[in-house]
Amino acid sequence: MRPCVILAILFLAPAVSAQQRTQVFFKEPSGMKVFWFTTKDGKPSFSTTPLETPGRFNFVQGAIYRLKLTHLAGHAGLELFPTLEVAPVTPHSREFLTHNAVPISLTDDDVNQVVKGNFLVKVVYLPIQNGGGEQIALASGQDAVREAARRGSILVILRLGNIDRPPTDKK
Repeated sequence: MRPCVILAILFLAPAVSAQQRTQVFFKEPSGMKVFWFTTKDGKPSFSTTPLETPGRFNFVQGAIYRLKLTHLAGHAGLELFPTLEVAPVTPHSREFLTHNAVPISLTDDDVNQVVKGNFLVKVVYLPIQNGGGEQIALASGQDAVREAARRGSILVILRLGNIDRPPTDKK
C-alpha cells in the first residue's frame, strides 16, 4: 500500500503546488495603463509593458501587488500607485473564479476623491445570498473590507491613496 500512496503523492504534487490565479479585468477608464511592481535583473521596478484598459491579467491568489496607473482620462500626467490584494480562493468563490474574471473600474469620481487627498478602498466580492445567478458586488468606504467579508467572499481589494512614488521606485 505504501508504494500506491507515494505514487499518488507524486502524481498529485504538481497540481497541489501550482499557484492558483485570479483573472482581473481592468474595465475603466478606457485607455488607462496599468503597470505592476516586479523585479528585473535583481532590481525592483515597474513592468515595462503596461496593460491597457480594457484588459485582463491573471494574478496569483493570496498576493498583494503594487500597481502604477497612468493615462487617466481628464487627469493628464497623473500617476497613481494603488495596491491590489487578490484574495485566496474559498469554497464559495472557486467555481465563480474558474469561469469569470473579476472586474475593476475606476470612475472619474474615484480619481477625483484621491486627487483631493482621500483614501479609497474598493472591494469586489461574491455575495453569499445572490438573487438570480452568480453576481458580484462592490463595497467601498472606510469599512469596505469588513462589510464585504460579512456579506460574502472577497475576490479583490483595491486600496488607492495619493502617495507620489513608492520609496523603492524613486529615481
